[in-house]
Amino acid sequence: MTETPVKSDVKKPRGGGRKTAKALREKSGGLSTRDFILEEATRLFAKEGYDRVTVRDISAATSMSMPTLYHHFGDKENLYREVEAKCYGALKDRLLTALESQGESEDRLRAFVSEMYVILLKDTNFLSIAIRNMLDPSVVNHKFLVDLSMREVYRRFADLLNEIRPGSGNGLAPMIIMSGILGFVLMNPAKRQLTDYPYRRNTDLNREREAFVDYAVGAVLRV
Repeated sequence: MTETPVKSDVKKPRGGGRKTAKALREKSGGLSTRDFILEEATRLFAKEGYDRVTVRDISAATSMSMPTLYHHFGDKENLYREVEAKCYGALKDRLLTALESQGESEDRLRAFVSEMYVILLKDTNFLSIAIRNMLDPSVVNHKFLVDLSMREVYRRFADLLNEIRPGSGNGLAPMIIMSGILGFVLMNPAKRQLTDYPYRRNTDLNREREAFVDYAVGAVLRV
């Protein structure tokens, strides 16, 4: 990834109103300098995409000097890799926890589907970055992300499906279910505009999740 000199729409603080890095970190909950930079960079990359965000934009958002950013991360590409590693690493940990939770195989399947649904629905920054990454033509980046998180989750999920119904995890089922969860969440803007859709209101989100989990688990059991 090379930094493309595209004019950014990221808003920068105005002169006298610029807050100090310390004040911003305290407002964020007292994060370390490194974690605070990662948090702000994640927000900017999710909103604008890799090419449209510059190191200067991140400097403005964090109130930290560019030399400080380079000191912690080297360059923009390394910073973006760190953002990806943090986002996808957290996803991997949460999904593996669900797959390895207590209970019968069906209970763990329910936990996995529900957890992936909730992560994608609530972590909008991660969802935006994940979508941008899937559209990125870079095979190197795809391999990096698969090796980072997806490979192990996919294998464990396939093993779980085979526990439930031998052979079901060896074909399309794992990928269909995982991509189905992603696609279902991505349809949210359209779903909310369908007046005859039974879960269109924000207050229906929990019922929708439960219904979706029931449907996904039922589909596996019927395979």
